[in-house]
Amino acid sequence: MPKFSALIYEETILENSEPGKSVVKVTATDSDSSKVQSELRYSIDKTGQTYFTIDAKTGLIITANNRLDREKQQIVSFFVFAFDGKHTGEALVRVNLTDTNDNAPYFPSPPYIGYVEENKDPGTSVMVLQAIDLDTGINAEIVYELESDANGKFRIDPDSALVTTLETLEKENAENEFTIVVKATNRRAGGDPLKSGTVSATIKVTDGNDQKPVFDPTIYRANVPEDALPGFFVTKVKASDADEGPNAELEYTIESGNDPYQFYIDPRTGDILVSGLLDFDKGKKSYNLTIKVTDRGNPPQEAEEKAFVYINVLDANDNPPVFVPAVYNKDVPESVDPGASVAQVTAIDKDTGTNAEFTFSITDGDDANMFAITPDRNNGSIGIISTLLKIDRETIPKYNLTITATDSGGLQGVGLVYITVTDFNDNGPWFIPRYYEGTIKAGIEPSAGQPVTEIKAYDPDEASNGAPFAFVIVDTDLRNRFRLTSPTATSTSMFAFGRFDREVTPEWEVEVKATDSGSPSQSNTTSVYVDVVSDENLHVPDDGDLTIIVNAYNGKFAGGIIGRAYYKDDDFEVHGSQFTMVSSPEYFSVNSGNGNITAEANVPLGTYKFSVQVTDSTFSKTVTSYVTVIVQIVTSAALQQSVAVQIFALRKTSVFVGDYYSSWRSVFADILTDGDEDRILIFSVQKAPVQRVPLLYKFGGEIYFAVRDGSGYMNHMEILKKLGENKEDLELEGELNHVDGL
Repeated sequence: MPKFSALIYEETILENSEPGKSVVKVTATDSDSSKVQSELRYSIDKTGQTYFTIDAKTGLIITANNRLDREKQQIVSFFVFAFDGKHTGEALVRVNLTDTNDNAPYFPSPPYIGYVEENKDPGTSVMVLQAIDLDTGINAEIVYELESDANGKFRIDPDSALVTTLETLEKENAENEFTIVVKATNRRAGGDPLKSGTVSATIKVTDGNDQKPVFDPTIYRANVPEDALPGFFVTKVKASDADEGPNAELEYTIESGNDPYQFYIDPRTGDILVSGLLDFDKGKKSYNLTIKVTDRGNPPQEAEEKAFVYINVLDANDNPPVFVPAVYNKDVPESVDPGASVAQVTAIDKDTGTNAEFTFSITDGDDANMFAITPDRNNGSIGIISTLLKIDRETIPKYNLTITATDSGGLQGVGLVYITVTDFNDNGPWFIPRYYEGTIKAGIEPSAGQPVTEIKAYDPDEASNGAPFAFVIVDTDLRNRFRLTSPTATSTSMFAFGRFDREVTPEWEVEVKATDSGSPSQSNTTSVYVDVVSDENLHVPDDGDLTIIVNAYNGKFAGGIIGRAYYKDDDFEVHGSQFTMVSSPEYFSVNSGNGNITAEANVPLGTYKFSVQVTDSTFSKTVTSYVTVIVQIVTSAALQQSVAVQIFALRKTSVFVGDYYSSWRSVFADILTDGDEDRILIFSVQKAPVQRVPLLYKFGGEIYFAVRDGSGYMNHMEILKKLGENKEDLELEGELNHVDGL
């Protein structure tokens, strides 16, 4: 492998050397014999090729055409190679460039502007105008001179480039701005020609700080709310200075009165801002600030007269009302009249003025609007709670009222008022259920009587106004036929005595009164309906009519028993009758033993008429039950738009279809559809749940219906509106003279 005579060749040449200048000759040797190697060939890398060339045979390196510039690259390093045809040896060549005076001084940051204050003595410094020379050593040493000195007004130090005045200058003169020309030249150049550069500079005569700032005005007044956050603008002080430039620039400071540092003044603008947290209730309510102002001259001038700022801290609505105490407990008798005062509450607000004014309200716990709260006429901090309606312990025994005091800014305080309604004997015993039904047999007279029913009651009042109850039969004429026995504190049993004849009286209504133990006592009544039954077949049957309505929900019916063949017979129970279909109608069948009529599943919609023959074995008589079955569709849309009418005189809903269906359908049609009964869809008649029957009545029924309207149904709100407008007509209809639910 070829080996160079040195690992590193280092030479020094002048920058800007001419092309072809010899730099260094490198040599390499190879220990292999000439039989196994070729003649050595020299080369340099790409970095070296930028500035140099090498003789491939001799190894002489000379400068190339590209200019060598020390100011850009002081050392050029590259590798030289020796190749024997198979192996390559290498060495590093490092060429150091020495400086020549090839750069003129220059001024780097024009334009140059200097200022000198008026009335200053000669020799006053104005500005320094230093130049830069990219060369080094003696080639970079610079000397300065003025090519133009503004007619002898300025000079420049040849070494430092400091420009100073030669005379006193006046700003008020017509000529108060001057131009000088500065020349920078190499001090010496080691035999090379000297190089130089020039620049122009402007010098302006400035104002002298001979005027003091003046406040105008000197008195300021401001108000600031206590809830103002840091940075809130309070006011602005103003001052002026007849000088110019920096001498007219002002700086404001708070000299005194700012304890404990609640305010800040912008030193440049004079804006006074909040810097701390103000508190009207606990802190200072006013501040008297003393402000001073100085200019930025040298030396600075201060205003002879200070400014005074009087700041009033205003009360903000930062305190909500507070109830004292926060919780109230009151016992109120349920006997109080509406409008009576039942409680008094007190609230306070630490703010002042209108911020301390507030209103009372009940915000929770009074869904039924039983109470109101109003301020006391003589003291707005006191709220008076009074009743709006009659309160009832048995309905709501306790009220947990949330009361709110809201001030003019919307801040709220909350209190609690717990009202316990104390008992007053305003209820008689309530019967469970509201009425009773029982049966007794005709034609017998057991000495112990016949049991009718057990009567029970309870009293929603407190125990002292409740049981034990005294039960009595109201009608004294009935007391020999019906007696109350086996009394307990809350119940009694009714027995019937003597012989009863169904032919004379098939049903008895016995009114019973229960009286509580309160003082004064209260009482209520109930009715016991007693049916007299007989196993004897004493009456000859007769033909009868029966109408059955079958509801197919969304067009589908599950099938099953839909009714019983009806015929007229005054006997309570019918025995030994035989039922036979006169024809064999599709979809329907009758049970020959009990007369139950069965419909098949999914009977098509429509009206069906057929007859059932009934043979009474006792009288050997055959009568006919004329049956009409109406199969009607009830859709989910019909249910959504349906309404319910309550009929309080109806105890047995089973009589509705036969006796009242047609008449009530006609009444609804007259009110809702201009008489079109086909649009009235009555689909349910049910006994009204006791909780929906007013206390005035013992029982009632509910009729559910919808009104067809085109392809849909009339809106239920429209139905209710029309029924409400005709409520009197509904209540006067036949014997059903009590209608509600509208």
